[in-house]
Amino acid sequence: MLKFFTRPQPAPASPTAPVELHPVQLRPAETDATFEIGRRMTATGEYRDRYDYDRYQILLNCIHAWRVNPLARRCVELTTQFILGAGITVDAGPNQAFIDQWRDHPVNQIAEQLPEWADEMWRSGNLFLVGAVDDAGMTYWRPLPAEIIGELETYANDPYRLKRVKLTDMQAQQFFGYKRGVKRKTFVLHFPINRPAGADWGESDLAPILRYLSLYTDWLIDRAALNKYMKPSYIVQRPFNSQPEKDAFSKEVRPPVPGSTTVADPNEIWGTLNVALGSFDASLDGSAIKKMIAAGMGFPLHYLAEPESSTRTTAEAAGTPTYRRLLQRQTWFVTMYQRVIQTTLEVRALWAGDVNPNALLKITPPDISERDNAQMALGANRVSSALLPYWDAIGGQEVVNMIYRFAGEKDIPTVKAGAQPLGTQAGSAEEEPHERDPEAQEVSA
Repeated sequence: MLKFFTRPQPAPASPTAPVELHPVQLRPAETDATFEIGRRMTATGEYRDRYDYDRYQILLNCIHAWRVNPLARRCVELTTQFILGAGITVDAGPNQAFIDQWRDHPVNQIAEQLPEWADEMWRSGNLFLVGAVDDAGMTYWRPLPAEIIGELETYANDPYRLKRVKLTDMQAQQFFGYKRGVKRKTFVLHFPINRPAGADWGESDLAPILRYLSLYTDWLIDRAALNKYMKPSYIVQRPFNSQPEKDAFSKEVRPPVPGSTTVADPNEIWGTLNVALGSFDASLDGSAIKKMIAAGMGFPLHYLAEPESSTRTTAEAAGTPTYRRLLQRQTWFVTMYQRVIQTTLEVRALWAGDVNPNALLKITPPDISERDNAQMALGANRVSSALLPYWDAIGGQEVVNMIYRFAGEKDIPTVKAGAQPLGTQAGSAEEEPHERDPEAQEVSA
């Protein structure tokens, strides 16, 4: 935690004089009882979190909208599909064999659970993962629906550390939060998103657009109902000698079928009555509501089956803020996944001791957009062509740094002293042959 040191002694007047060393006095390590940085945040938590009944109702509305509303489900699916893509790769170094066994265990099947975890995150704003440990130290994970969490208890001086959760079931079951170095058969991890500072609970991505999803559904149903009654009504005018003759004609007359030919008496006048409901003017209202939904989710309209009048250039420009939002979501998801794996390794090391929880752990997510790869490849090709002739002038390491930067790579290799780019070494097979003199060819012939 925070370490406070004594005031440093002034430097000696002469550089050759011996330096007198003073012992550095450190305060005791921070504990749960002395960690005060979050106490002020905890005091404001009751104003930042929703009331229990309000949060519970919003969670029910979100899961209901996801079940019955195609737009709500598509918004959640789009985020998950971009985040997970073709899959997330894990490099656990010396612990790779154990991680593969844990991930592919028949009880875990992490690859199948990841989409469920992601959907639950965006849908409820809170992901509760319960870990169950067997006697061998293998951890099995299951998500808890946020609606069944009755009470979420955090530490008194830090609302960001989970202490315990209580369920709303008949047994009032509870799970303690994970604590490193403590042996527990079951524990829980909490991953919130869209959480206000100082609050305990996260917020659903669907919460701001629930009202507009409902308005759009009502508008669509009303529009379909109005269009149903816009079928033409026919009116026939002709002279009748008596009321019984008129009644008999009204019983025998049949409205013409669309596309058919109607043969009328010279004394008959056929006409139509169209209901002037003006439902076609409501398309602007529907578009405005759908724009609110798209803005609330951070997606352009053409992601939600609304091409509008956008050109390809406009659509590509609209994708930049969307990719930024999705990249933040992916970074958050990768951090969550890394914490789950790290917790699994720590539990295994505590129970069995055959893994190293401090070893290298690298998680590589898929690319958000394939178009970015093409642009970075083009940029790296152009900058390498421009900088390679100046390899010796500006330094090989700086050239490699700039090429990797344009390629979007963060792991930049170190260039060895005296190294030259491929194709410039003397006698290299990549060196292009010089043009030969025609006269020399004739002499040799």
